[in-house]
Amino acid sequence: MKAWARRGLWALAGVVLALVTMGPLVRHPVPLPAFMWLPIVLVAIGLVAAGWRVKKRKSGSRAAITPLGAARVALFAVACDRISAFLIPLAGIWTVAYLVALVTTFNRSQSLALGLLTLAAAALFAVALLVEHWCEIDDDAAPVTPPSPRGVAA
Repeated sequence: MKAWARRGLWALAGVVLALVTMGPLVRHPVPLPAFMWLPIVLVAIGLVAAGWRVKKRKSGSRAAITPLGAARVALFAVACDRISAFLIPLAGIWTVAYLVALVTTFNRSQSLALGLLTLAAAALFAVALLVEHWCEIDDDAAPVTPPSPRGVAA
């Protein structure tokens, strides 16, 4: 399965969950913190910083990241891409649900918080795609030869 198909499945799961929970959420609202977008933005900033070190290492610079660390950054970027693909439609549909529901101050504040969460998730998605691109291994890269066991001459 291609990467875009996987992202699409995560987005579809977000849409399904949003549609299933939209009615109960609007009828029996749960107060959501206005700053729930902040951790996602902090994760995006950390992912850019780690991805930049991988990019510098790939360009030949002596970046302070090991190949195992670069693999961890790539895996984290994939995880961020999938969770943000899930969160964008979920928060976006909830935002619309609160906007079209009975106009109250509470609903307006909830739609604002969810709108900011949607924007933060979209930013994380873009950052994750960028870092995944930075972490790609070129086909023409020099092959890595595994070290020979101790005591065995090559």
